[in-house]
Parts: sequence; structure tokens; C-alpha cells
Amino acid sequence: MRVLLVLVVAGIGNAHALDTALSGRVGRSAPQPIGRDPVEARCTQPVVLLYHAFDRGTSDLSTSSAALERHLTWLEQNQVELITMDRFVAFFQGRERLPRRVAVLTIDDGDATVYTRAWPILRRHEAHFVLGLPTKLMESGRRGMLTWDQVREMVGTGLAEVASHGYEHRGLTGLRSAEAARQLALSRRIIEERVGRAPVAFFYPLGAVDARAEDEVRRAGFEVAFTAQGAPMVANVTNPMRIPRVTVRHDQDERGVAWFFGAKFWSGAGRFQAGCEEPGR
Repeated sequence: MRVLLVLVVAGIGNAHALDTALSGRVGRSAPQPIGRDPVEARCTQPVVLLYHAFDRGTSDLSTSSAALERHLTWLEQNQVELITMDRFVAFFQGRERLPRRVAVLTIDDGDATVYTRAWPILRRHEAHFVLGLPTKLMESGRRGMLTWDQVREMVGTGLAEVASHGYEHRGLTGLRSAEAARQLALSRRIIEERVGRAPVAFFYPLGAVDARAEDEVRRAGFEVAFTAQGAPMVANVTNPMRIPRVTVRHDQDERGVAWFFGAKFWSGAGRFQAGCEEPGR
């Protein structure tokens, strides 16, 4: 799949207002294809998409498999390349240049429907994606969760990567430093043991983050960390420990996804992209 989809939540402008807008409004026209040639880092407009579960009724955080199919088709048709977390980190650290419009597709919580409903579609589209796994819940064998065998199968194709979504899925801001450090280390070690590689990315459970949580995540060895508020992000501006992701909600069709790549969404980043092609055009 030729879609670079990075759902990142950055601290540019009013993140809460942007996320609210994302969930309820779409632009009147879809952005036009731009091309896949690498551009100057500050001119790349990466979007980090955040999904949770699939075909679980009308829950706000459940996406229908039909909608996921339409989202991926829209990304392909509009030359949005879905990239791996490894490539995103290389871009963020100045080691790789990317096209103007790319995306990272992330899926939190380890819900079983990722394998039963989304995986056949993601595989057919050859779409790269990142699983944010809460490791204690994974280890428990709890009904409704992915199994490690399923995770290894998806990772083995080269399409899936794994990030930590905490150990107990508890917000770090509510834990004492010693307990936060323990849970971060546990989650990282379990993923390395089960998948064969320690994760480079951390997805804050419940989206809870403050300065102390950032420091704990950094000390635990993670290179980047992601929130759950939606906003544009710019290389060398966005905090690597608070990269924004945009939540894809139940009622969002392909026009809703298109909005993340349009001029209105990216208007808040305009002052950092002077001289670049107009955002979202």
C-alpha cells in the first residue's frame, strides 16, 4: 500500500478544539494529490491516525470494517503513503525525508476485532500499522483481547509493528514515579520477549501525560511517545514525547479522514511551513 499514514498528536494550537472538529466536521472538498517525492522535513504533513476496535456496534471508538476499507481506499487514491513507525522515527530524528503527505495508522488496546475484522482488510491493502498493546491484559488471556500468536502472525508479515500502551493500561500521571517506572519497564520487557523486539514507541494510556510522565517514558528507553489529542505536527517543533494522534470515530467516513489532510486542519501549522506548498493543497 502506498499510503504514509502517521497519526500524531502535536502540541500546535488548540489540540482539544481540533480533535472536536475532527470528530464532527469535514472539509467541503478533498485535498488534491501532491505526489510522493521527498520534501524538506518541515514541509511534510504527517498524520497519525488512532483506531481502537472494529464492528463493535455503535460505540464511539468502534469503526466498521466497511468504513476502514473506504478509509484505506481514499488514502491510496490520494497518494497518502502509510509508513512504518521505524520510518516515522527516522523522519522525526532527521535521518529520513518523506513526501509531503504521509500517515501512520495506529490501533490501541489490543481488541480481538483487530485480528478478526480489520486484519483481513489491512493485509489485502498491504497497509502498515502499529498495535498499541497493554501487556498485562494481553498476558491475562482475557476474552476479547488479541493473543500473542495473532500478534506474531501480523508482525511476521512485515505490516504490523508493536508499541507499548502500558502494562495495566493506567494513566502514568496517577502513578508514583517508582510504580510508573516499574510498569514501563515491564511492558517493554514483555513485548520484547513475546515479539522479539523492544518497542521504540509508547502510546500514553488514557491519553494521560504531564512533564513527569514524559521524563519517565524517556528514561524507560522509548524514543517517541504519542498522546490522543488531535493536532498537526511539524518536524523539529513537535515534542517527541507528546506527538499527537487524531482519533477516528464511529461515524467518520472517508470524508472525515480526508479532513485531516486538508487546509483547515493544517492551518495552525502555517507559520512553521512558510515557503512550503500551501498546507493541505
